[in-house]
Amino acid sequence: MKSKVKIPATRAEAIQTGSKVYLGKPCHAGHHEGRNLSGGCIVCHRATVSKIYCDARDTQQAEWASQEARKPRLKPLPPLPDWMTLQPPKVKRIRKKADESYAGEAEDNIAASFRDRTP
Repeated sequence: MKSKVKIPATRAEAIQTGSKVYLGKPCHAGHHEGRNLSGGCIVCHRATVSKIYCDARDTQQAEWASQEARKPRLKPLPPLPDWMTLQPPKVKRIRKKADESYAGEAEDNIAASFRDRTP
């Protein structure tokens, strides 16, 4: 069961007891819930902060949408020129030759590393 905490009735009592809120008189909007030591109504403060947060969020979302709309869209690539379409057989030969020479070097390196390790 929760124990009820006594909230000070005046600002001076709140300062003496170390409380951060006190009851005091109702705010301009008629709220009786309590006031901060700075004198502001707790309920009005929550409403203001909530409104500021929601406005900032809406503004940020609108800004993101406008940034997204301004982004340049990717254009399709132009067709390949004729000389590039004729190259693949030559490129394949070069790559095959390079792969063969590299594979041979790799096998030699592996064999050499095992020879060095054997006692």
